[in-house]
Amino acid sequence: MTPEELDEVRKNKLALSMVKRDKHGKIVRKIYSEDTRKLIYLNAHGKCELCGRNILLEDMTIDHINPLSMGGEDDVENLACTCYPCNLFKGNILPDDFMERITEIFMYQTEKKGKISLKWKIVHRLLSSVR
Repeated sequence: MTPEELDEVRKNKLALSMVKRDKHGKIVRKIYSEDTRKLIYLNAHGKCELCGRNILLEDMTIDHINPLSMGGEDDVENLACTCYPCNLFKGNILPDDFMERITEIFMYQTEKKGKISLKWKIVHRLLSSVR
C-alpha cells in the first residue's frame, strides 16, 4: 500500500471507532427533525440526488453519502435526499464505487441489447467528429 492509502485506512479506522453502536454492535443513527428533512429535500429541489426523479417529501429517504459503516459522519453535511429504490440499491458503498457500478451495469445492458458494442459506437462518433 502507498503511504496515502495507509493514511486513508488509518483515518477510516479512527472514524469507525467514533461511530456510536448499541449493545449488539449495530450503528446507532441520529433521528433528524422534520425541519431538517425539509431542508435536505428543498436543497435537492425535490429530486432524488442519485437518479434525478421528482419525489414527494413523504417518499424521501435520507442517504448517508459516505456510509457510516465506512467512516462517514452522521451529520447533515453527509446526507442526501434519495428515493427508496436508489437508497436501497446504493446500500453502504462510497459515491465513486456506486457510480462505477452504475456505469458497469449501463455498459453491459447497452452492449447486450445492441448489435455493436457501446465502446465502438463512442469511438466511431469521436472519430467522425474529428474530421
